[in-house]
Amino acid sequence: MRLALATVLALLVVTSPAAAQDDYEPVVGGGSFNAAPLMESGRYRDTLLPTEYLYYAFRLEPGQRLHVTANADMPIQDFQQLGLSDITANLHSPTRSRYISSPEYDVRGNFRVEGDPPLDITGPTVTAEEDTRNRGPWLGPGVAYLAFYAIYTGAGGDPPRAEVPFHFEVEIQGTAQSTPTPSPSPTPSPTATATPEPVISEEDGVEPAVAAGFGVGGLLVGVIGGILLRRRRT
Repeated sequence: MRLALATVLALLVVTSPAAAQDDYEPVVGGGSFNAAPLMESGRYRDTLLPTEYLYYAFRLEPGQRLHVTANADMPIQDFQQLGLSDITANLHSPTRSRYISSPEYDVRGNFRVEGDPPLDITGPTVTAEEDTRNRGPWLGPGVAYLAFYAIYTGAGGDPPRAEVPFHFEVEIQGTAQSTPTPSPSPTPSPTATATPEPVISEEDGVEPAVAAGFGVGGLLVGVIGGILLRRRRT
């Protein structure tokens, strides 16, 4: 009976890490900002090689921020035998610059394995205000990044090609707000412009009414002259 109970307990100890891993969605991080997969809030797991960087992307709107927790899934003895001291994590802005920590939040941290303090970092809240600075991280909306790096402190030579399993949880906190759009300036409605009728100047010739008067007068003169000529002939 005791042997059977010990066997069951041993199986529980062996299978418990795998059962815990089932709560996390497998994902493959990118080796650069450009290759980072665009993700949502969730619980994820991945593997990391010593001296390797992995990147993950998250779209943030005004009023939102990233909160990240993480830990590795292996015994501390195996972790240290690989020559690793820590796994570090950083939050980067949409301009790919590292966010700067403040008294309100910490955007950088380290973690090792279960039993040690887990990673717990939070990014700044995205602002809707216009950013007119020409240096530093962009604090406006866009795609922010989470980066992990395995710190290798082993003896000289290349680090071992051993995958370190780890899990992390990302929460996009806050309610997305609309970005204010300035109202367009009103433009005056076009007004109709009267077009004056063309006037014939004296240089161009006689006005039509005057020309018509001359024509009628010339006709009358011709008729009277004809009558007088007939009288003289008779």
